[in-house]
Amino acid sequence: MRGSNVGNRASRLNGLDSFFEVFLFHVAKCLGNAVDKVRRQEHKELRKSGNQILTGSKYMWLKSPPNMSIKQKRAFQALRTSTLRTARAWAVKETARNLWHYKTRGWARKYWKKWLIWAMRCRLEPMKKAAQTVKNHLYGILNAIILKVSNGPAESINSRIKTIKVRARGFRNKTDSRT
Repeated sequence: MRGSNVGNRASRLNGLDSFFEVFLFHVAKCLGNAVDKVRRQEHKELRKSGNQILTGSKYMWLKSPPNMSIKQKRAFQALRTSTLRTARAWAVKETARNLWHYKTRGWARKYWKKWLIWAMRCRLEPMKKAAQTVKNHLYGILNAIILKVSNGPAESINSRIKTIKVRARGFRNKTDSRT
């Protein structure tokens, strides 16, 4: 009787990894890396033709617009509205960033799937690769959206542990580090 109960639970929990959440940080990092790859490829091509428009713009594409100074916003506005492939990749990334506010799984799934279609059809290989990653982890992303969970507290604890390790660098062993 006990064994059959375990079997029932296992059948209900097929694909256990799909129950985990994929946090906003991980999706943002994946998409940010894809935007940066597009920028690097395009910058290399533009430099060969003598165009320096993307020179010094790396962190503009990776920075959140509300965190930019007025001077940075003005410079970025011209780049953002241009016909650069990097601008298109940035638009795809920013749209995904705005999809984390849904309260129901149905609406979240609907708009993430629309975003996936757009990202897969954008003709930018790094963005397609990032979109495929998001597609593979969509269930975890939806869990994170609906459950409103964050890995912030865990990251905070990790940061404190690292701080303690840095402060204890002058000690030779654990007994010397006691106060």
